[in-house]
Amino acid sequence: AFASPTIVGEIRHHFRDRGWDLRVPRGVQELHLSISRVVERLTAEAGATPTVDDIARAVGASTEQVVEAIEAAGSYRSRSLDDNDAARDPVSRRSIATAISIDDPWLASSDDRLLTERLLVGLPARERLIVHMYFWDQDTQEAIAERLGVSQVHVSRLLRRALAHLRSEIDVAD
Repeated sequence: AFASPTIVGEIRHHFRDRGWDLRVPRGVQELHLSISRVVERLTAEAGATPTVDDIARAVGASTEQVVEAIEAAGSYRSRSLDDNDAARDPVSRRSIATAISIDDPWLASSDDRLLTERLLVGLPARERLIVHMYFWDQDTQEAIAERLGVSQVHVSRLLRRALAHLRSEIDVAD
């Protein structure tokens, strides 16, 4: 009389604690089990799928807790990123990783941006401003000269000197 319920309880605890691929709090797991039973019962009684509010009233939980437990059910068995995503895209049979991956141009250029930022710090303030205005603001040399109150030829010389300095620093960094 004692052994059977104890063994069944231990088996249930084992599957509850070790059966999920992702760690989900025990209360959420137990609520999910209660929801499963209640959904079956309510569906049989009403002949239709119950609403979240109906389920929440039946299990004595809030709608937020019910939604959390339903969403946690996806953590029971996770799918490999190498699995085919045939359910969403049966034609291409792409892997899930391919379907959710994107090329990020900012990530691709991050090394260049970090190097540029580090090198620009080594320039004098005026040359750094001219480089910024020329390449980032895309101002012409004439517009830069007008804003700074110098000649276009002087801006050209400062820009050429700054770029030569940056090139020499890049050669040293390589």
